[in-house]
Amino acid sequence: MKKKTKTILTILCPGDPVHDYSFEDQPRNMDKYSGGDVRMRAAVKIWNQYEFIIVVGGSKEKVGGMKIFLIRNNIDPTKIIQLESNPDTNGNLNALYKIFDRYPKLRNCKIDILSNRYHGDRIKRWQKAYWIKL
Repeated sequence: MKKKTKTILTILCPGDPVHDYSFEDQPRNMDKYSGGDVRMRAAVKIWNQYEFIIVVGGSKEKVGGMKIFLIRNNIDPTKIIQLESNPDTNGNLNALYKIFDRYPKLRNCKIDILSNRYHGDRIKRWQKAYWIKL
């Protein structure tokens, strides 16, 4: 019998958390973090389909805020891996790529990335260049 592949949900940085650890969307003309709140709420709805959730952001405050948001929405804190990175898509993905050295048990997992259109083209380029198996 073939062993089931585990899947990890990775949430790329949705922006800076506000005082209550929610993620307000920025105005449409600043689409850099458009969809941050929607992204985090979507993660809450689908998290139970995943072995782990990796939250990736540009600072300890951002990933900490993401983790608090998820925990406040009843996600098991032992399933959440925080990953600080440079504050851009390439920095997020580079840190994610290197996480397999820290967590060898994740090497054979499938990775789903939850983000928005802003990150889309870079994610596709990274997939082709580094993660051919994705």
